[in-house]
Amino acid sequence: MTEIEQQKRIASYLAAFAHLLGGKPGRFTEFRDKVDIMLSGTAPHAFGLMQFASRVQTTGRPLLWVHQPAECPTVPQIGLVAQMGGGMHYIESCMLCLTGEDDRATLVPDGFNLGAYRFDDALDLHHITEAPASTFEAANGDMVRAYNRLMAIQAEQWERGDTFDLPRPGGLDFIVRRIVHGRSGIATQDLSSLVDCPEHNGFGANNLTLLNQRRLTAVIEPLVFGRLRATR
Repeated sequence: MTEIEQQKRIASYLAAFAHLLGGKPGRFTEFRDKVDIMLSGTAPHAFGLMQFASRVQTTGRPLLWVHQPAECPTVPQIGLVAQMGGGMHYIESCMLCLTGEDDRATLVPDGFNLGAYRFDDALDLHHITEAPASTFEAANGDMVRAYNRLMAIQAEQWERGDTFDLPRPGGLDFIVRRIVHGRSGIATQDLSSLVDCPEHNGFGANNLTLLNQRRLTAVIEPLVFGRLRATR
C-alpha cells in the first residue's frame, strides 16, 4: 500500500467521525477547518494532550485525538483538548453517545460526571453541564447505537466510492506522523490496517465491557500539575 493510499484510508475513517459528530455527510473539509482531528497509534493521555494546549489556544480549534485499541478497534478511545470559558479542558477518554432521535453523537467523558461536549450546526463545540446518562450502564444503549452508526457511515462511504481530500501540510498529516513515530514508533502502515472498512455486522453491549475499565483523567485549567486527578 502506498503512502497516499494509507493517508486516504485515514481521511476516510476520520470523515466518518466528522459525519457522526456533525450530523451531516459531506462536511469533512468544513469540519477540518473548525476542528483538529487525528488518528494515533497511541492512546490519549493527560500529559500528551497538554502538549497541544498552545496549538488549541493559537488556532481556537478543539483537538480530537482518536485511538483504536487493538482489543476493540471498533470502539475508539477519544481524547479532547478544547478552550472553553476562558480555560482549557483536557479529557483523556470520551465515549460516543447517540440517542434514538438525534442526528449527531455527543462526546461524553467516560466518568459520566463531567458533562458532555457537542457540536452545533455551525460545528462549534459546546460543553453541556449534564451528561446524557449518569452511569456506564445507563448509557450503554446510546453508546452501542453510536458505534454501530460510525461503522455504518464508513461502510456507506466505501460502497459509494467516496474520496476525501488529503490532509493539509501542517495539519492532520503532520499530527498523525508526529504522534505515531514520535511517541509510539508504530508505522503508518499499522494504522491503515485498522481503518479498513469493516464488514458491518454491528455489535452488542458485550463489546463495551472492556471500556468500563478505562481510566479517565480530566483537567480543567488553571492547571496545577500537583492536582491532577484520576477517576474511574
